[in-house]
Amino acid sequence: MSIRYELLRTFVAAAEAGTFAAAASREHVSVSAISQKVRALEAQLGQPLFERLGRRVRLLPSGTTLLETLKPELARIDDALASLREDFTQVRGRVCVGAPRPFWAHGLRSRLPPLLAAHDGLQVDVEFNVPSVLERRLHEGALDLVILGRPAQLPGIKTVPLARETFVAVGAPAYVKRWGQPRTLTDFQAQRWAVFDQDMAMHLPWWRASFGPKAALPERIVCRMASLEELLALAEASVALVVLPDYLVTAALAERRVLLLEPAPGQHARQRAAGNTLFLAWREGMKESARLRAVRQALSTTVKRESARRG
Repeated sequence: MSIRYELLRTFVAAAEAGTFAAAASREHVSVSAISQKVRALEAQLGQPLFERLGRRVRLLPSGTTLLETLKPELARIDDALASLREDFTQVRGRVCVGAPRPFWAHGLRSRLPPLLAAHDGLQVDVEFNVPSVLERRLHEGALDLVILGRPAQLPGIKTVPLARETFVAVGAPAYVKRWGQPRTLTDFQAQRWAVFDQDMAMHLPWWRASFGPKAALPERIVCRMASLEELLALAEASVALVVLPDYLVTAALAERRVLLLEPAPGQHARQRAAGNTLFLAWREGMKESARLRAVRQALSTTVKRESARRG
């Protein structure tokens, strides 16, 4: 038997109110609307629920039994619906975020404490990894928001630009003293390099901006690693030269643990500094819950503010 939820709620309202008029006033409808819905329910059940006494009504035993059964069940349904509504109107619940660890530390770390302090019911779980892994986990539903260091490559992923990071090449003073200061394309091609991940996501943009899109890449790549901090450690240990985001090497440059390495003028006319756009990404089909909006706004607003401060 398929009975509309609205008919059951109207019956409970009428039974609790004692009269159809009182139920109509409580539900903000007409008396005839209450009466019609009760008659429709009785017709579907095949038996009366109320005894009509002029304008007054009295529950029959069948009505009393039904009321005792429906009241707790409808209360549970109302609680479940209210909880579901609150999930999408109140900032509470769990949001899973993925990001590159260095960029999080540089541009986003300061935003998590006030976000959590402002929303007592919010839980933010943060996972650090490389873009390819983060995007796959976002696509699979394991993450809700991710920071990508490149445009999305999987279907159904929506992105908005967050900030642009600038790449620089650095090496330790001891390395430069031993192998000499590289200045020309040939010099840089002869160096030992450690690069980020298998796709050389930072090395390639810097190389193309420095020497042009057709310049041959260096052959002596001694390490590929998906950790920017460990690449910096290799550079400081005089093992190899590396290309990293400028914000990651600021302290090391200031303390002369590494030196900035640039091609001599005339090697290639740069149109702009070598760099990369960072994106905030999420699944297109995700429901717009209040908690998701709050975290997304906090992350995107923060990155823009930090970028403006650096500029």
